[in-house]
Amino acid sequence: MGKKKTGNDYRLQLAGLTGIGIILLCILGFMGGETWIQYREALINAQKAQMLLTVETLSRDMSDALEDKAADLAALSRIVDKLDITVRARLYTDFLDTRSDYVDNLIETDPEGSRVWSYTEEEFTESYSTYHIDAETRFEEVMNSQGEIRLLLTREFSGGSICMVLDAATYFERISGVTIGTNGYFLVKDQDGIILMYPTENQLGLDVIEGRKELFPEADLTSLEEMLKDQEAGNTDTAEYYSYWWSDPALPRVRKIAAYAPVRLMDGFLIISAVMDYSDIYDPILGGFRGIIGIMSLAGLIIPTVLVIWLLLLRQSRRDQEEIHYLRDLNKVLEETQRTEEALEQKQRLQIMGAVTGGIAHEFNNLLTPIMGYADMLMLELPEDSEAYDNAREIFSASEKARDIIRQISQMSRKNMETTYHYIDGQEFLTRCLKMIRSMTPANVQIEEDISLGGAGFLGNKTQMSQVMLNLTLNAFQAIGRESGGIVRVEGRQVSRENLQRRGLDTNGIWENYIRIRVIDNGCGMDKMTMEQIFTPFFTTRENGTGFGLAIAESMITSHRGYITVDSTPGRGSVFTVYLPAAKKADEERLHSAAAWGYEEGSHKILVVDDNVKILQELAGEFGKIGVNVKTCVNTAEAEEQLSRHLYQVLLIDNELSRAGGDNTGIDFAMSIREKYNGLLIIVMADKIRKEIVEARQEGIINAYLEKPVSVQELLETMQNTSSDLI
Repeated sequence: MGKKKTGNDYRLQLAGLTGIGIILLCILGFMGGETWIQYREALINAQKAQMLLTVETLSRDMSDALEDKAADLAALSRIVDKLDITVRARLYTDFLDTRSDYVDNLIETDPEGSRVWSYTEEEFTESYSTYHIDAETRFEEVMNSQGEIRLLLTREFSGGSICMVLDAATYFERISGVTIGTNGYFLVKDQDGIILMYPTENQLGLDVIEGRKELFPEADLTSLEEMLKDQEAGNTDTAEYYSYWWSDPALPRVRKIAAYAPVRLMDGFLIISAVMDYSDIYDPILGGFRGIIGIMSLAGLIIPTVLVIWLLLLRQSRRDQEEIHYLRDLNKVLEETQRTEEALEQKQRLQIMGAVTGGIAHEFNNLLTPIMGYADMLMLELPEDSEAYDNAREIFSASEKARDIIRQISQMSRKNMETTYHYIDGQEFLTRCLKMIRSMTPANVQIEEDISLGGAGFLGNKTQMSQVMLNLTLNAFQAIGRESGGIVRVEGRQVSRENLQRRGLDTNGIWENYIRIRVIDNGCGMDKMTMEQIFTPFFTTRENGTGFGLAIAESMITSHRGYITVDSTPGRGSVFTVYLPAAKKADEERLHSAAAWGYEEGSHKILVVDDNVKILQELAGEFGKIGVNVKTCVNTAEAEEQLSRHLYQVLLIDNELSRAGGDNTGIDFAMSIREKYNGLLIIVMADKIRKEIVEARQEGIINAYLEKPVSVQELLETMQNTSSDLI
């Protein structure tokens, strides 16, 4: 029989079990304490990391936004430098009307600082700090008479300066939509601690430390001052500190967490911060942990339960890590979104440029029409072998080039633009271009040519291709500079399609041969990064360049079904190569008189409608010179009366008639009389060939259209071609 356990033995066992229980409790307590510390620190650090990612993203966004506005201001200053005040005012208004963001005003001042023009009258009562975004753009923080913070971007031009006014409150609405805890908020202050953006207006313009000491003399700002020193040093970090809820009249002292990052400028920075109550993080963590302890208490001291809880905590830790990875991925998405917005703003800038050029195209066309018309009339009156005839022909040719330049500039912003192509003899074209280029060549540059095209030509627009050649040679002159001499060589050859394929160019197999034009210089050359961007709009390596020359040249060559390439080595020069599809010359019969279209002297077969009296007089004079009497009208009411009383073969009408007196467009009038005068040939003149004009011709409402300015010769050709199509 075994030995009987005595009371002392039970007491010893109980003491042992109690000791083991105490040890287990100590172990569990220690493990619980360590778990609590790790759990708390992990969640708080995760929240800090999320806040830091948010302010870093907002900092980059604000920095990019200020740089974009500075770029817009630079583009405006380059444009207005050559415009009078009336056109500048219209440009400023168009710019502000197309903006839907936080640009609130534009102010132009003369060199003495007096206002010349502003979109809205606004007075600034207090100025804080001044920095620079770049070498020419000044950044200033001010408060207006309504107590609103404004950010001013100012850039000088030859006639004074332009100031772009940004509304800080509107921009702050963009960045303050994210909720941070129960009482969290964002704020922006400058390097000197002046508050520029804050949820409540009573804090705007206030110095973070000194201003609050004046308002709240009993407040302890020691902890806030320590954090502010780190911010004013330009650091990116998070911090825990003690402060107050300034918007609460009771002014409660609380523990806060802040994440902050600088918004870098050229010679300073702004500070953007996200602030939240420490209790917004700590209380949920504490509540969750207390729940875990309650569960552990109910479950007792069973080791498996402890292990389960331990596993739960580990799983929660993994979730926290996953959340951190998610926030990093989210930051990448935000950066990609920002790049997309930059691309959109680039497109908007192009649209603004198109709107500005389109707004003045009508005025240029009205000036060019009489110049071309009277030059054409002089050519008809003068002997072809006279010097005066050559002078008139040069005036007419220059007017044609000016007209095409207006169309090329407008090409950046509108669709459905049509360009007339003719056969161009390659040898004659390059010889003429070189004659023009030599007249513009600097004294330190020598022009060489090697042109052997074997009679090959191409189908294209002579003015556009002349502009391409002029642009390439002027770029070569710029690359050589004026410090030392250089050589620009122009070569012309006919090459086979295989020559392009060896260079990796994508040909469609339609053309067997191409004309290859090379412009070679021994200037400064370009690196690989520059070559990859030279055909991008707005990109330029010149201080006063616009960045449009090569972009437009590439667009023109592409429209001719051609290709342009560049090879360059820094310090050795560049080679620009243009490939154009070779074409054979077709037999062309051009009209030289009205008799070719069946007109008799003294006949009334053409009715011209335009609200510009000078254009009517010029066209009537030109037609009269070749024996055709035309009838002119200034509105559709007069035109309707003439059509009802006389028989006309052709109606030539301007599409952009003045709306005064109830006039409609030329297309509207054509629709109203189409069935009534079914045999009437209707030709529309327009400053821009818009979509509705092309559709009107396709639908049979009109027979043809021309882009202004127009000449009598062009009108006669259009009449003949249109009549041939109708037969």
